[in-house]
Amino acid sequence: MFKTKPAMILSVVAALIPLVIYLFLYSRMPDTVPIHYDSNFADRFVSKSALSLSC
Repeated sequence: MFKTKPAMILSVVAALIPLVIYLFLYSRMPDTVPIHYDSNFADRFVSKSALSLSC
C-alpha cells in the first residue's frame, strides 16, 4: 500500500490532524451544530455529542 515508511507516517499524521483539531475545539462548539446546508441556510442540526451524522 505504501512504498516507503515516511509516506505511511505522513499519511497517518495528515489523517490525525482533523481529529486533534476537533477534540481541541469540542468544548468551544455550541450544543447544537449544523450538518446540512440548503442554498444559503442550515436546515439540519444535531447535538454535538450525536454519533450519527448522516444527512
